[in-house]
Amino acid sequence: MDIEQLRRERAEAVARAKEIMERADAESRSMNDEETANFDKAVKAAEDARSQIERIERLGALEVEQNESRGRRTVIDGTRSIGADINDALRGFLLREPTDAQLAAMEAVGIRGNTFTFAFRSDPLRSLGEYERWQTRAQSTVTDNKGGYLVPESFSGQVERAMLAFGGVRQAASVFRTTGGNPLPWPTVNDTSTSGRILAESGAVTTTDATFGSVSFGAYKFSSDVVLVPNELVADAGIALDELISSLLAERIARKQNAVFTLGTGENEPQGIVTGSTLGVTAASASAITFDELLSLYFSVDAAYRANATFMLNDTTLAAVAKIKDDEGNSVWLNGLANGMPATILGKPYIVNNDLDEIAASAKVLLFGDLSKYKIRDVRDVQIQVLRERYADNDQTAFIGFARADGKVLDAGTHPIKHLIMDDGV
Repeated sequence: MDIEQLRRERAEAVARAKEIMERADAESRSMNDEETANFDKAVKAAEDARSQIERIERLGALEVEQNESRGRRTVIDGTRSIGADINDALRGFLLREPTDAQLAAMEAVGIRGNTFTFAFRSDPLRSLGEYERWQTRAQSTVTDNKGGYLVPESFSGQVERAMLAFGGVRQAASVFRTTGGNPLPWPTVNDTSTSGRILAESGAVTTTDATFGSVSFGAYKFSSDVVLVPNELVADAGIALDELISSLLAERIARKQNAVFTLGTGENEPQGIVTGSTLGVTAASASAITFDELLSLYFSVDAAYRANATFMLNDTTLAAVAKIKDDEGNSVWLNGLANGMPATILGKPYIVNNDLDEIAASAKVLLFGDLSKYKIRDVRDVQIQVLRERYADNDQTAFIGFARADGKVLDAGTHPIKHLIMDDGV
């Protein structure tokens, strides 16, 4: 979907939510059930659009980086980059009669034309049936939903990927990379309870030691699981199948990492950001959050951390928080579109992380604080391995991804990240 269209859809969704809220405010009443449902729907649509925009922008940045890493920085016609012509190149590869421009794009990006394409252009009088026989694909050996859809008789050159929003922790955390996975201690010190003193003339000084601690980072191994691909599909797919599968495997690892970086116990797995947070507020209800409780969570974080503080919550909790109003009837959630700034809660940015619990009894549903105090250690990059020999007896190629990482909250004793927990409902 076009990114500008997504921006328009997000703006329209925010406007719908605002209109519903303002209508109820103008009539000095709470929103009714229908309005509440429509408000929730509009807020979710706005957040979904924002997530899609961020994914498209990240993908665009990765494509630019990938093209540049392959030396594809020359221009075509003096105006367009090779990256801009990749679609022309793919269409040219797949069409029976590519245009001259498509052939030029194919040559520019390094895509070899198939036998059919160039033979037909050099000898168009030969029977079409003969060329089609040259292009026979082994579709009957591949089940459609296991890859057969990638090699149909007519193919767009693109794959529609099912998507669900994930992530959030890496967006907020401080990430550092090491070349090895040996235990890595990170020193901490808490001297906040100690202050200097006034001395009398020639008075003796007092010795007060600083209290040091340490947080140790390990390197837990993450796996994407194996994807087995028939070699017929590898040969016949009309796309760069290895790049697509590598991307999918990396996303599998990213999903698992976000889950444990959120809720991991710290025992035989990373410590999650929720696990490493400390109690800020306990809600009086198991099913609702009040303005006073939200404000108490805000002020439970020391001012030293509030300057760089961010909220973290999942999408359904965000819909509930967006309906909270202060004592003067103002929403705690501001969409930010009017001044071109990000949306905020109590004037602070927020991050949607759907691995956080939804509102329920005893659930830790909301984080607030300096989330950059959550540290993620990556050992090298994600490694994608292609196993061509192991499954050769089945004429298959295997793809698998590995990554090593750890995560912990750096808390020297003054608790930079606090959570709101719901009442146990008893």
